[in-house]
Amino acid sequence: DSVAGNQNSLAKEEVNVRFAILKATPGFSYRMGALSLGLGFDIVHAIKRMDRSYHHLETGALLPGGIHYRSDSAWALGVKAGLSYNWENLTVAASFTSASRFYLNGDMRVDSYSDPSTSGVSRYMEWPARFVTGLEYRAGPYRFVADVSHTLWSYSMNSLLFSLENPSAITPLGTKSPYLRMNLRWRDQTAISLGIER
Repeated sequence: DSVAGNQNSLAKEEVNVRFAILKATPGFSYRMGALSLGLGFDIVHAIKRMDRSYHHLETGALLPGGIHYRSDSAWALGVKAGLSYNWENLTVAASFTSASRFYLNGDMRVDSYSDPSTSGVSRYMEWPARFVTGLEYRAGPYRFVADVSHTLWSYSMNSLLFSLENPSAITPLGTKSPYLRMNLRWRDQTAISLGIER
């Protein structure tokens, strides 16, 4: 049986995602007069879990097709580079943070009317690259600051693909597949920040 096999039933979808990331960035800088250069190396640890369940709206019964994913701990490396130039009352700066790719392999359990099946799963995820540019203007006791950042979410969060060792993912047609794709279609993000300090 499958969710698609009973078109008269309405299902409630519940999705819970937890993603934890820890980053350390050792680095160094070098100054040549008004110009400063910096370089850092990101060491990133991540772990993820995701639960998606379907329940019958009237009875609350668990329906097949839900997934329960648990990743192993994953590590990734990245690079961060930046520069700044200082005039008497003005400082301008720019930085670039590279993408970091995690291989979040783990296990996935798929809900079914019979015994739930568990399979090993392989997948990767990229934490996106980011560009930032900004300036600081100093006037007496005041500091006026502004920066613009651009994050490439559309590349890293367009879709998620899970490759299962066993064909246990239920498709909309009720068949089972070793692949599960979730389309996210995130857009790139540009943020502008303004501030004043005294």
